[in-house]
Amino acid sequence: GAIETDWLGLRPRLSLSDVRVYDSDGREALVLPQVENVLSWRSAAMLELRLHSFVIEGPKLAVRRDAAGAIYVAGIRVSGEQGEGRLADWILEHDEVVVRDAEIEWRDEQRGAPPLVLSALNFRLRNDGDEHLIGLSARPPRQLGPGLELRAQLSGQTVTQLAQWNGRVYAELGYTDLAGWRAWLDYPLDIRSGEGALRLWATLGAGKVKRATADVALANVAARLGKDLPLLELASVRGRLQGRDTGAGYEF
Repeated sequence: GAIETDWLGLRPRLSLSDVRVYDSDGREALVLPQVENVLSWRSAAMLELRLHSFVIEGPKLAVRRDAAGAIYVAGIRVSGEQGEGRLADWILEHDEVVVRDAEIEWRDEQRGAPPLVLSALNFRLRNDGDEHLIGLSARPPRQLGPGLELRAQLSGQTVTQLAQWNGRVYAELGYTDLAGWRAWLDYPLDIRSGEGALRLWATLGAGKVKRATADVALANVAARLGKDLPLLELASVRGRLQGRDTGAGYEF
């Protein structure tokens, strides 16, 4: 589309409009209405493009996980051994990446789940070597609640090897139908029904949840604590739940 240039302090800034990204087969995979790039002077030292900040306004894109577990963003494979991980890893090399007012459609073919559309999505990623700080807020479909928030502090080198990543994650979900999320999320319990709010802290090791703590305020809960146990029905539940992977099983 169009390119405009100016300065942000001592750093050159490029404002791009109508940006179109193509996949390896030459197909148009993504259209970005507005992108603002502030260049880092590290670009000269590295002889590669490095950005002090990378801001995208109002994108709409699809994110998909296929039956084999590979992740595709706007038709571009970004995970797995055969993925085009260079693009995602290049993003991890910039100081800051910001996405404002996005609409994301998530399709999980591995779970066979229906599409999940998140709107009013705002995302911020800050990188310092192998350390990454992530913040995200979004609005799910109305029947699933008013909004969700995610924050994470992760360490990892490449998105092609997510199984080697470690870190901590915090998630908060406003008043919602918890059973409605079962199509896309795995709970530590078999929740058949329940309404309420949830805050979750989780520790990741080698790409898997090793320990988790949840503050819950639920109503009309029906859950099964174990596959050989009867259904537990409660009018209300408030409190803190904790669980961890012991290596030989799970402790709750």
